[in-house]
Amino acid sequence: MRAFYKKYIIEKGRLILFLLILLINIVFTILFYSYGSAGYINTILVYLLIIFGVFLFIKNKKIVFNLIAVLVIFFLGESYLRISGKGNLNYTEINSSSIFAGYNSQIYGERNKIFLGYRINPPNSTFDYSSLDFSYKHIYNEMGLREKPLSEFKNTNNILLLGDSFTEGAGASEDSTLSKSMEFYLGNQIKCINAGVRGSDPVYEYQLLDTLYQLTKPKMVICNLSYSDIPDIMMRGGDERFTKGYRKQFWWEYIYGFSFIFRKVMLDVIHYNPFKIQFEDLSYSIDVIMRKMIAFEQFCNAKNIPFLCIITPNLMELLQPDSFNYEESFQELNAHTGIRFLNTQIGIANYLNNNQQYPESLYHLTDQHFNAKGYWLQGSIVADYIRNGLK
Repeated sequence: MRAFYKKYIIEKGRLILFLLILLINIVFTILFYSYGSAGYINTILVYLLIIFGVFLFIKNKKIVFNLIAVLVIFFLGESYLRISGKGNLNYTEINSSSIFAGYNSQIYGERNKIFLGYRINPPNSTFDYSSLDFSYKHIYNEMGLREKPLSEFKNTNNILLLGDSFTEGAGASEDSTLSKSMEFYLGNQIKCINAGVRGSDPVYEYQLLDTLYQLTKPKMVICNLSYSDIPDIMMRGGDERFTKGYRKQFWWEYIYGFSFIFRKVMLDVIHYNPFKIQFEDLSYSIDVIMRKMIAFEQFCNAKNIPFLCIITPNLMELLQPDSFNYEESFQELNAHTGIRFLNTQIGIANYLNNNQQYPESLYHLTDQHFNAKGYWLQGSIVADYIRNGLK
């Protein structure tokens, strides 16, 4: 009888533990489809769930032993791929020194990045922007921008600069961002407002434009584009994101988020990359961007202020000059609409050639954002273009 009760208590304890782990996994699954974040902790929890399930529901000890051995091998494989970095890690995972850095979906977490109706950083907050290359504290104002209070720009001769993380200044201190560099080279009589928001794109930036104009009354508006705007729009869509919602993501993405073996098989074995930009996606994204540039131009024309689009190159565009850039699309847009644009890749490439320097000297090699030197160089190029009358 004592042996029976002992066995009963053990079985019941296993069942309770299994149900607890199952509940935790359900919670993490719900969190992923709400916030879009998963990681190595999810890997551990899923394997624990399966292992306890095998112990609980399979009575044949030989089968249990073999299954557990296989699961342990798979888990060790998952761990190796995560720790070694060979498991097709995403941007966040690559740039963190912690194995628990999360995979972040571009779709599921998007709705939770909207504040006050805009995609901005949490107002009046701080964020420790860290990667393997750098660590800087970003301090955000009342509009969630890495800038001093916007009230300080009233009645000033200022330029409003919108864009993504290259505008916010990822990879540099607050005094070495693009806006601060431009301000230095233009002279203290002109203030440059950093309205960059990491992870943003021109659709969100245009949504911010009217509010920021009313708050700051700029004498000029600049939109800063980078290649990352293309996959952002591919995933989120254009203006339809505000009415029809974001593009539907893959049902299996949670598995992709926590299983590095799943990623390895999908990308390197069967060579299926659902996140790869296809030609039609590229054309769609560029069309959305060009239409937004026209909308920016029309807004600024109505306010009787100049508008300029600048193009920020990524490291690969400088290493491989024949790779994609916006130049051809903007040449055509300029011919039809007169919209002014400045491709800073040209000025940066000339500087590197004239000074016999490598493109890598301007970027953080893992993170791929500019370092302070890169932002200061780009700022000098933009300021010089503005001083010369936007010609």
